[in-house]
Amino acid sequence: MYRTYRIPLLILAAQLVFTTPVNASSTQAQSLAAGTIAVEQKAQKKISAWQQEKHGVIAQINNKQVELEWLTHQKNKYSRYIDTLESNISEMKRQKQELENIANAVTPLLEHTVKKLEAFIAQDQPFLSAEREERIQNIRKALADPHLEQAEQLRRVLETLEVETGYGSGIEVDNEDVVLDGQALRAETVRAGRLGYYCISPDKKQVGIWSPKHKEFVAISDADKQAVLSLQTIARRKQIVEVTPLPLAVEVVEVDASEAPTKILASRSTVSEKE
Repeated sequence: MYRTYRIPLLILAAQLVFTTPVNASSTQAQSLAAGTIAVEQKAQKKISAWQQEKHGVIAQINNKQVELEWLTHQKNKYSRYIDTLESNISEMKRQKQELENIANAVTPLLEHTVKKLEAFIAQDQPFLSAEREERIQNIRKALADPHLEQAEQLRRVLETLEVETGYGSGIEVDNEDVVLDGQALRAETVRAGRLGYYCISPDKKQVGIWSPKHKEFVAISDADKQAVLSLQTIARRKQIVEVTPLPLAVEVVEVDASEAPTKILASRSTVSEKE
């Protein structure tokens, strides 16, 4: 760098020295040469400073370019994040709306279910009447409780339905006050799921079957008594489970133009009793 600019300046200084009049003093020549050298040195310092500034600017440009690329990457990444979050928010709003719609429909549905269940129990065999009625009343209180969450209300209704469904299987024996052909007596009741509901007098001379039409027990024939007594023995676990033909009270609806009333028919069915 120095040689690039020093040679022309030295030549210029030499020309000035040799072109100086003969009568010029040597002091002036030296002063001129010193001034020329000083100018060259000053110019060289500016060139060096400019070169350093140039390298600094180039470094800054490179750094800014790298920073720009990183910021562009971050912008694209967070743009994707924002799109994903907006999509998730939209889906959550949709699900929230669906939950609100379901919540608005759950309470009326539960009340309707309980109402139908209560009507079903009223028409069903009258076993465990007090227990089942208490369960219905507890559900109604739960549905009327504003502090009870819908999930808990739903759980209690489903639990009651499960219990009622369970009554359809198994054999149960109990002692109850019943009415058999219009006569009140204390008897042992035997329930074969919902297939048949029977009562047996303490002396086992009277055996009845629940009649849905008459809403009381009606006596069965002597030929069917033994089957019910056998069912009683099985329920008490005093006899091996076996296939037992049971008398049934079947309610048949005659479908015709005259709309004949319901008839109660006594029939026999061969069933396998389960404990």
